[in-house]
Amino acid sequence: MAIDTQEIISKTTELATIPSSLDNPNALCQAVDFVADFVAAHANVTIERFERNGITSFLAYKGSVRPDRFDILLNGHVDVVPAAPEQFVPYVRDGRLYGRGVLDMKGTVMALAAVFCEMVNEVPYVLGLEIVSDEENDGTNGVQYHIAQGVRADFAVMGEYVNHRDAIYNAARGHYWVEVTFKGKAAHGGYPWRGDNAIVKASTFANAILVKYPIPSEETWTTTATISSISTNNETYNKVPDNAVVMVDFRFVPEDEVFASEASLRKFISSIHPDAEVTGIASYGCSVYVDEENPYVKGLSKAMATTTDIQPRFMARYGSSDARHFANYGVFCVEFGLYGQNSHSEDEYVELASFEEYLMTMRTFLKNPLG
Repeated sequence: MAIDTQEIISKTTELATIPSSLDNPNALCQAVDFVADFVAAHANVTIERFERNGITSFLAYKGSVRPDRFDILLNGHVDVVPAAPEQFVPYVRDGRLYGRGVLDMKGTVMALAAVFCEMVNEVPYVLGLEIVSDEENDGTNGVQYHIAQGVRADFAVMGEYVNHRDAIYNAARGHYWVEVTFKGKAAHGGYPWRGDNAIVKASTFANAILVKYPIPSEETWTTTATISSISTNNETYNKVPDNAVVMVDFRFVPEDEVFASEASLRKFISSIHPDAEVTGIASYGCSVYVDEENPYVKGLSKAMATTTDIQPRFMARYGSSDARHFANYGVFCVEFGLYGQNSHSEDEYVELASFEEYLMTMRTFLKNPLG
C-alpha cells in the first residue's frame, strides 16, 4: 500500500528539525534512528546497524539474512553541513519547503524509505535501503565501511538532489587531493643568489598546473585544478625559504588519462616540475560513469518519462558523492533525487511538487526496473 505523500513531507519536515551535522554526533544518531524507526514499523524487514568511529548507519532488507548482493540498492544520507539554529526550523512558502537538509537530502531519504517499505516484500529481486550519516564528510565511516563489510550491489540509486527537474546524473568527476613538496637551499635574504628559493619553485609549479588545467569561465565538463595552498615553514623576511608545500585539488573527468592511476598522476606531476615530490594524497575518489544504455538506467529513464511526462536528460555532476566508493567496486550508480535549489545555503529548498513526481517515478521503476 502506497504511503501518503503528505505523510512523507511531514516526516521530512520533522527529520529536518534535527541538527545532524558532523559537529553534533548525538543529532547524527538521532537522525539515523528516526529513519530506522520509520522503516522498522513495516513487516519482515531487517535493520542491520553499523557503527564506526562513533558514526552510525544502517542497511535494511527483506528477511533475516543480509543477501550477498543487492540487485538494487537505494542510498541516502541524513548528515548535513553545519548551519545556524534557525535553519533547522523548516517552513513552507510558495510551494517550497525551506530548511537545512530538506533538499540535501532528507526529503529524498524519506521518499526512498517510503518506496522501499512499499516494495521490498513485493518485488521478485533483492532490494536494499542504505542510510548513512557521513556523506558530507568523506563517507569512510558509512558507505566505505559498508563496502568493507561486504555490501555489494548491481545498481545503486544515490538519492542526491537534482538541480534540474528532468535530470538524471549518470557521471561525476573524480578527485585527488595532492600535497606536493619542494626543497630548496636557505640563504640570507641579502644574498638570494646563494640560495634556491623553494617558494619560487612551488609558484612555478602552480602556474604550470593552471596552464595545463586553466580555470574555466563557465560550467564545463573538464578536469580542473584548484591551488588550495602554498605554504612554507619560513617565518622571517630575510631568509630564502628552503621548503614549500603546494596543496592541489584535482577534479578529473573519466576520460583524462592523467588520472588513470596514482602512478600516472605522479608521473604527470614530475613532468610539470623536476623538483616536485608528491608527499601526500589526502583523499581520492574515482570518477563515476554509467552508460545511458545500461538496462537499469534505461528502466529508470522510462519510468520517469511514462509517469511524469518529463523526458529525462542525462547530466554530469561536478562534485562528488558516496557513489565514488561504489564505483570503485564496479557498482553502477546514478544520482537521482528530489528537485530544488541552493543546497548548503541559507535558502535551501525542495519543491513540494517534486515529492509526488519522484515517488511516482521510483514506484514505477522498482516495479519494473528493466523497463
